[in-house]
Amino acid sequence: MKVEQLSLFTKNPTKKFTLPEVCRLLSISVATGNNWIKLGKLKPDEFIQDKPMFTKTNIDTILEQMKSGQDDKLKSRRNKKHVSGISTYKGYIEDEKSFQIVEKIVDSIKVDEQLEHKTNIIIAEYALKLLYSSKKIHCPDSDCFLLAYLQGKYSLGIYQPLIQDLISPIGEILESLIEELSTILSYSVDYSRNQDFLGLLYISLTCIGERKATGSYYTPFSVVSSMIDDFGSKNIFSTNHTVIDPCCGTGNFLIYTSNYVKNVEQVFGQDTDITSVMITRINLALAFTIKDINVLYHNITVGDSLEGLPNNQYDIIIGNPPWGYAFTKDRIEELCKTYEVACPKGIESFSLFIENAIKHCSLQGYIGFVLPESMMNVRSHQQIRNFILNKAQIKKISYLGNVFSGVHCPSIVLLLQKSDLPFSTVGLEISTKDKIFTIQESRKISDQSFDFAITDEEYSLILQIEEQPHLTYLKKQADFALGIVTGDNKRFILSEKSEGAEIILRGSDLYKYRAIPSKDYIVYTPELFQQVAPTEFYRAEEKLLYRFICDRLVFAYDDQQSLSLNSGNILIPKIPGLHIKYILALLNSSIIQFYYTKKFASVKILRSHIEQIPIPIAEAKTQEKIIKKVDGLLTSNSKDEISSLYQEIDKDIFALFDIDDRSIDIIMNEVSNKNNFLF
Repeated sequence: MKVEQLSLFTKNPTKKFTLPEVCRLLSISVATGNNWIKLGKLKPDEFIQDKPMFTKTNIDTILEQMKSGQDDKLKSRRNKKHVSGISTYKGYIEDEKSFQIVEKIVDSIKVDEQLEHKTNIIIAEYALKLLYSSKKIHCPDSDCFLLAYLQGKYSLGIYQPLIQDLISPIGEILESLIEELSTILSYSVDYSRNQDFLGLLYISLTCIGERKATGSYYTPFSVVSSMIDDFGSKNIFSTNHTVIDPCCGTGNFLIYTSNYVKNVEQVFGQDTDITSVMITRINLALAFTIKDINVLYHNITVGDSLEGLPNNQYDIIIGNPPWGYAFTKDRIEELCKTYEVACPKGIESFSLFIENAIKHCSLQGYIGFVLPESMMNVRSHQQIRNFILNKAQIKKISYLGNVFSGVHCPSIVLLLQKSDLPFSTVGLEISTKDKIFTIQESRKISDQSFDFAITDEEYSLILQIEEQPHLTYLKKQADFALGIVTGDNKRFILSEKSEGAEIILRGSDLYKYRAIPSKDYIVYTPELFQQVAPTEFYRAEEKLLYRFICDRLVFAYDDQQSLSLNSGNILIPKIPGLHIKYILALLNSSIIQFYYTKKFASVKILRSHIEQIPIPIAEAKTQEKIIKKVDGLLTSNSKDEISSLYQEIDKDIFALFDIDDRSIDIIMNEVSNKNNFLF
């Protein structure tokens, strides 16, 4: 699903923009915007009632600097949401020959103000070639089918409107652009069933920055095919079932449903991007037998699905809704009136689509969406988890890992069935890279976290850990603080020690129990940094530093008042009667790693998750025994001794939780095959 980001400019070019509006256009938070003003990266044209205001010219300049990298201050943003240029989208289709053709086209095309028209011409040309290939119509004797079509050398019959939609807006420059693109339009292509060649063309010819700014993560063929085949194997598709993709893009999900749904009248799609809708209609004309072209125009429509769908109910709703789209303030106010999961403080676009799908799904109907794995356990998604628990049954979760080209974001396929029965985990299928299993026993589930990726045996062990007597937690019994965000590391981080400079630690300098001395230095000038915690947290007599981005819990002890960047955050435990080194040992232990992995499965070590870790209240003698080994580990330079002490501490903590040998085997089989970050 795509949204025009800069429509504010076209509607009112003389308007002055507020900071929140500018931040939305630049794809940054307001907090970052304020810090950029502080650091001189953003310079308001004027202040009105003490509020910074910006002109279109000012913002245009900033956007251009982001795209080109002319300004060193903005280069860190350049490769995120404001990347200029185009590139072939890897993994979207599996037909290697077709992929290579798209690569040649992308490498050859000139990116200029006519790119949109050129893109439509290219799509129209290859749509013609695919239509002739799939429908086995007599082909024109020409390298360029589009030119032959315009010259009236052959007829498209009922498919003619599909091509006219693409080329009609181009007007008088159509033939001159065809001539300019003659080489690009000359490649020979054959129709390959289930492959969205036209979609790959369109995606690859769309500015990378525009893709990312709209929350568009185009689903690879491997994900589409495995998801739809799985649904097909469950007999979800039936003779009369209607299917819709409410954010259909170029129709790759709908194309593949043609393997199970034989009548195109049952297939629906909607998207805000008119070109995507045009391509979807062509793709369905290729995939299905079409008797009446009007069916495609009736079923595949341009529109915002969050405002309404063509029909009130569907039996199957599938797709990959946009993630992380930034709505305007006015739009948020509208959505809060319609959606239960909408909150003025923050709205997640995929959550709205889940609620919308459940509302428009028939009772006992199915919803299958590709979603970020964070939906399962991050606090900000708690509302949509609660909505699901009250309105649907989860039938299957497939954990995909990182499947989107160039995006580090673990993903899932979530299969829901709309239901008016109480939520149950019995029969829920789980598929991970390592195992496939079905939950056989009822589990207590809350909207705090959907921790389903554990077998019944592992779940019993989690319960055993949580139900130990005399447990406490870090929530409301600890200080948490972020490491320093300089706003400009090139300016502030030094490679050599100078007067007034001191070592600053990165997350990569942190290992279990200890920090490895960094080679980076900084002069501590908090008033110049983008974001800092109160100085007393950095200068605490004792504190724990932990890696923020990591699939393991890695906590290091610090009594040197060390500074750290925001990849290494701060925890200062304040639980009465429990020593900081005892808590350090617990957080670094194998049993807590097992618990954390099974409960949260996050690549970000979040405060909300750390606060939920169960901590046994140990007697002073027990703590002293563990602390002695921690001190030995902290002072040792022998890898063998460090490993031995770590294993001894593990045994002590297993005993605290009263864990038997069978359970220890389960835990160690899960955690021992990964980096333990001891050295």
